[in-house]
Amino acid sequence: MLNLLDHPACFSPSDRTCRSSWAEHFPFAAYLIGATRPATLVELGTHAGFSYCGFCQVVRSLNLEARCFAVDTWEGDEHSGSYGPEVLAELRAHHDPRYGGISTLLQATFDEALGQFPDRSIDLLHIDGFHTYDAVRHDFDSWLPKLSRRGVVLLHDTNVRERDFGVWRFWLEVRDRYPSFEFIHGHGLGVLAVGEEIPEGLLPLLQADDREAALIRLAFSRLGSYHSLTLLKSLGEEHSRQLGRRAAELADRLAERDRHAASLADRLAELEGHIARQDEHIAGHLAHASDQAAHVARQDEHIARIDQHAAGLLDQVAELQRHIARQDGHIANHLAHASDQAAHIARQDGHIANHLAHASDQAAHIARQDGHIAGHLAHASGQDEHIARIDQHAAGLLDQVAELQRHIARQDGLLAGLGTAVDALDGRLAGLAAAMDEGRRAEREDALRMSRWQESEVAARDIRIAELWELARRQEDRIASLSAELEARGRPARNPIQLASAASRRLSSALADLRSRLRPGGTPVPDALAGETTAVEDGSDPDLRRVA
Repeated sequence: MLNLLDHPACFSPSDRTCRSSWAEHFPFAAYLIGATRPATLVELGTHAGFSYCGFCQVVRSLNLEARCFAVDTWEGDEHSGSYGPEVLAELRAHHDPRYGGISTLLQATFDEALGQFPDRSIDLLHIDGFHTYDAVRHDFDSWLPKLSRRGVVLLHDTNVRERDFGVWRFWLEVRDRYPSFEFIHGHGLGVLAVGEEIPEGLLPLLQADDREAALIRLAFSRLGSYHSLTLLKSLGEEHSRQLGRRAAELADRLAERDRHAASLADRLAELEGHIARQDEHIAGHLAHASDQAAHVARQDEHIARIDQHAAGLLDQVAELQRHIARQDGHIANHLAHASDQAAHIARQDGHIANHLAHASDQAAHIARQDGHIAGHLAHASGQDEHIARIDQHAAGLLDQVAELQRHIARQDGLLAGLGTAVDALDGRLAGLAAAMDEGRRAEREDALRMSRWQESEVAARDIRIAELWELARRQEDRIASLSAELEARGRPARNPIQLASAASRRLSSALADLRSRLRPGGTPVPDALAGETTAVEDGSDPDLRRVA
């Protein structure tokens, strides 16, 4: 049978004064610490620390060699509500000076703190965290391996079935699995002996029959209620003391206000005397102000006239401003036009620069063309000299032909027709000489104008040479005809007509060679041709000498 007199700590008051649903279980906590005498105690979910500080108080009062640990984030949850760091700060202010030597506050989640405890090292575990079924089951299953052979587990709030609290449901699952005992008061508290060895001091509780269990529940409920009432009384007294201190502070503030009000009354009386003096002074000022008002009225009339004049001036200024605005618009338009003109001039400057560059290129090209023209002129000069030699050669030929005609006339009167033909040939040769003279003058003029006409001039020369060649060919045919006629009459084969025919063929050959060489960009007549024509001119040819 459990005898509470063997556990005097159950009758001691808690030195932690704060509101808590755990207050009714403090006497049982005192009994449990004495009955189990744990070496390691861990509480999961501490909040303001009433239950935990109660455990530490009993451990200290019994002088046990125990280490206590409180695990919490001190940030709150859906059941306790969220709160700030002031809760942990207030707990430390109470806890650290009293229990800092035997206790540690671990600010962490329950899962984070698991690694800091070896398996089978905890003798007493109080689970009072998040109260849903899944959370309680997870906490129990996670920390169960940490319990020692004498391990005991406390589950708070086993009798709360509101909202989503699920501790009651989990308690129904585990209470038959281990030796257990449940208190109904104070939101319910379940006790589980999960270790292989039940502490001897706990056997009277766990082995009690129904009558004894009811008496134990009643005893601890009455003690819990008394402790809760004592705690409420202490809280009330503390609250009364706080109210007293607050009332004293208010009284002091009220007395200070009374003193301040008296000071204000004295100041008010002083101000009223000062105001009376100010009223007298103001009356004098009002009389002076009346005079000033009359003066001001006169000044107002003067100001009104000034205002009228100013209004006229303002109208003039407004008109001037409108005129200036119109002038500004004109100026802006002129500026815009000037800007457009400047842009146009800039573009024209660009075009002029381009034209100047093109003109520079053209000047360079013209300079190169002048060089080419000078070269062509020099070449034309050489051609004139060559043509002069041809003219001399042709003149010699004409002389020879005339000599041949005179010889033919002296040889045979029957050749009168031949003489007539030779005269016609002389006329044609004279026309050819005139045409060649005219061609030389035209060629000189064309060569002096521009070099690009050189090709057409050379073509004209080709035409003239072709005409000469054709004339020479006709002469050759005519001479051949005369020669054939002479042979038909019994004349010798080599006679002056045959010699003239040979000379005519050589002249035709020379003219053909000259034609082939006098092409655009051609070369002067070669020395061989010049020597041949010279031989004809000076009569060194043996056939011509025989004709002569």
